[in-house]
Amino acid sequence: MRIRKTTVLIMLIAAILWLSPVSVSEAANIQLPEKIHETIDESQISPGVVHENHQRFTTSGWWNINVLRVDLTDKYTSVGSLFNPAGLSSRDSIGGMVEKKNAIAGINGDFYNFQPIPNSLGALVDEGRIISSPNHLPVFYLMDNEAFVDYFTTKITLTNWRSGYQLPVTTINKVSTNFDTIMMFNSHWGPKSIGNRFHQDLTEFLVINDVVADKRTGGAPFDIPLDENSFVISSRSSWVNDFQPGDRVQLDISITPDLRSLQFAIGAGGIILKDGQVTNTDVVVSGNHPRTGIGISKDGKEIILVTIDGRDSSFKGVSQEMFGAILKDLGAWNGVNLDGGGSTTMVVKPNGEGKSVVVNKPSEGTQRLVVNGVGVFSSAPMGMVDRIEIVSQKPSVFVGESAALTVKVYDQYHNLLVTDPSDVRWRVSGAAGRVSNGSFYAETSGVAKLTATYQGVSGEVDVKVLSNVVEIETDVDSFNVAVGGSRNIGKLVGLDKSGYSGELSYSNVSVSVTGGVGEFKEGIFYASRNIGAGSLILKAGDAVKTIRVSVGSQTIPVTSFEDGISFRFSGYPATVIGSALPSMEAVDGRTSIELSYDLSIGEGTRAAYVEFMNSPNGISLPGSPVRIGLMVNGDSSGTWLRGTLIDSAGKSHVIDFSKAIDFTGWRQLEASVPDGVAYPVSLQRVYVAEVNEQKFPLGRILIDALTVQTPTPFNDAEATINTKVQDPLEKSVQGGYRLVVYSEPAISGNTLFSRIVSSSRLTGLIQRLNGANTGVQLGNMSQGFKSSISHSRVLSGGSVYGVHREGELAVITLQSNSEGIRAQDSSQWMRLIKDINAEDKNLVLVVNRTISSFSDSMEASLLHNLLVEAAESGKNVYVVQSGSKNTSQLRDGVRYIELTGTKASTPYELSGYSYFELAIDGKNSGFQLVKPFGL
Repeated sequence: MRIRKTTVLIMLIAAILWLSPVSVSEAANIQLPEKIHETIDESQISPGVVHENHQRFTTSGWWNINVLRVDLTDKYTSVGSLFNPAGLSSRDSIGGMVEKKNAIAGINGDFYNFQPIPNSLGALVDEGRIISSPNHLPVFYLMDNEAFVDYFTTKITLTNWRSGYQLPVTTINKVSTNFDTIMMFNSHWGPKSIGNRFHQDLTEFLVINDVVADKRTGGAPFDIPLDENSFVISSRSSWVNDFQPGDRVQLDISITPDLRSLQFAIGAGGIILKDGQVTNTDVVVSGNHPRTGIGISKDGKEIILVTIDGRDSSFKGVSQEMFGAILKDLGAWNGVNLDGGGSTTMVVKPNGEGKSVVVNKPSEGTQRLVVNGVGVFSSAPMGMVDRIEIVSQKPSVFVGESAALTVKVYDQYHNLLVTDPSDVRWRVSGAAGRVSNGSFYAETSGVAKLTATYQGVSGEVDVKVLSNVVEIETDVDSFNVAVGGSRNIGKLVGLDKSGYSGELSYSNVSVSVTGGVGEFKEGIFYASRNIGAGSLILKAGDAVKTIRVSVGSQTIPVTSFEDGISFRFSGYPATVIGSALPSMEAVDGRTSIELSYDLSIGEGTRAAYVEFMNSPNGISLPGSPVRIGLMVNGDSSGTWLRGTLIDSAGKSHVIDFSKAIDFTGWRQLEASVPDGVAYPVSLQRVYVAEVNEQKFPLGRILIDALTVQTPTPFNDAEATINTKVQDPLEKSVQGGYRLVVYSEPAISGNTLFSRIVSSSRLTGLIQRLNGANTGVQLGNMSQGFKSSISHSRVLSGGSVYGVHREGELAVITLQSNSEGIRAQDSSQWMRLIKDINAEDKNLVLVVNRTISSFSDSMEASLLHNLLVEAAESGKNVYVVQSGSKNTSQLRDGVRYIELTGTKASTPYELSGYSYFELAIDGKNSGFQLVKPFGL
């Protein structure tokens, strides 16, 4: 694949959701939101096909747009149908379809009905063969290597030569809800007809080579022959009574445009772009959702297959009208909307690749099984070596570490070639190192340029090599583990002196265990058979990291679900039925809870819940439990048994009791409480779930004896050592210009301490603050405190966007909400980009919450990356944030300072108060977190 990446900074959107048929209408005044930032990755995957990924940040939010540009004039390129080779009645993932048909790319296709058997709404035609008959909805189609959108007219009749009776066939390879239409099924449907699976009065007759071979009412399904001249007619209508075994028949299919001229056709929900104008026809899926569609260039020679992701913390999806505008923006003149929502999927698999790759982000976390799709194919021959692409598993490594390398060799037709790794020659320049057995081994710091040469063709990749580890970050700072249990510590990340990070391998980290609590091998801690507490001490370079460990726990009974416990049943989606009732079959006390469920109806994830109603959050759990236990009487259904916890911050956490209920009888099950919960916690619900769309379980389980396990306390007397990145600018500077960012300490209570502090008006603090030239005030302040401040310039932090410049210093105040900056006021981004790139030596951003807490993690990452670029250009960059602690951290050259509003009723609590101070004296500058009250 030839890859091109472009980044642009600009100042300045199962099947059916809610469907509403409408007439053609222009979607007036549809305008694209302003672009804030866009990154475009471009890959040539065949001579006539280019894949593009557009990560576009707009004033309306993020759009993850994936595009396949297909050149219909390319002699090696074709477009065709995708469906499960086992038949349309068996859904499959788009990735599975692409692999089975040896396509190079594909997207999901037409809307489909899920019940009673999944089947598409509209047409599917391949090389003049009807796979599925058209309906009244628009159709995208290809004729003579040119693309069109139109409505088809269809007439299908089956004539009985004996009687002359003409039977109007309603559909081919589709089912109606009540099976009362005239349905035709051929080998494209699957191996079996409908038969008596749903109705005993369904009549079917089998036609082989234009002769009725057999006829049944309420009988078993027919085996459908594979040849094109054989099919089955099915219906509960009396219209089929005329046909009898031995009758000769004639099938006539009339479609406009001419079926014989159709290279490919697929049904669409509606036309969303017509002759360059955004419009909406037929099926309208209201709201912002993931979207899939097809655009056509003005000359009809290029088609543009497009997906847009949604239902995500960053990607919200788009409306159908906006999708039409996006197709136009991508170069389309006409366009249609296909099935979207959880079905939206795009995969690529260049010739030579073994597996397809999902390039979008399906909203359900994985590919939905669908009825059909649009496939792109390449018949390009194998050619000569044309280019080499190298991918490093890690963009940066420390000296002494390694990074695995992937080398791909392509020919001039973009086919992946099979190569012998031993024939690849390597050269390392810049930072010293070597390539051996498919990995780069770093020896000195700097940027290493790795060059691979194969048959005279070369490719390059850069790897940043970091010098020395000064801090180690781990996924956990402390944990509890059961006696004799184990715990994977997870990924280790090292930081260098400037806060740049790289992954550390355990082979380069020494780990010792204190307290005799167990042993450590290859990233896993194995607990001893004794209860106790100790530590893991990790060392790499100049860095030391201590992880506190406790082994064992105490089991505490919570409830046997009897007196005082109220509960109810609920299901998701609404098609799930069941009950939650007391049962006299119990292992603890008199009763248990019986959860009966039917997950056989519906699609996607289905779940049946026992919801506890004792409080809004359910059953309160004592202490700080690390595991939660239940006695469960299973039903061998294979369903997932899960629970939901609500912590003290109101955050929901899913826990797993069993990945599959594969047992009967009573069994003790335990679920681990996730790291990072805010105690105390409550058990809101317990439920069974099925995520496999091919499984339709129904059954009953019993739950009883809820317990929690509280951990052995950590050894607080044991010393902990944790080295940190030492910021060279975190220092005191005498004289010069001074900036302070601060809040008012909240003195609470009616004590002698509070009266003394309140009456003195925090004189010492105020005097210190008044010594600064400029102050930025965070949070709410009393009028008395505010009026005592006399800076030459006072700014309000986090309440309004603003920029104040003083010499080589720029102070930017930003507004944000829990989602981020854009959701609060998108216009801030236009000014922010300009201000970040201005000619200021020192840049201070003041934000009313921590950037890492933004629910839009992509916006947080974008802001960080822009600030890193500013720091690498020579600026001193500071981000001062309102948070839950007083800390400073140097990360990738950017200084993140967190300040918390201090509430104090004692001298000790007041001693935790801090404010940020930056001093600039010519070329000398430094900052501090000042603690004016002591510790």
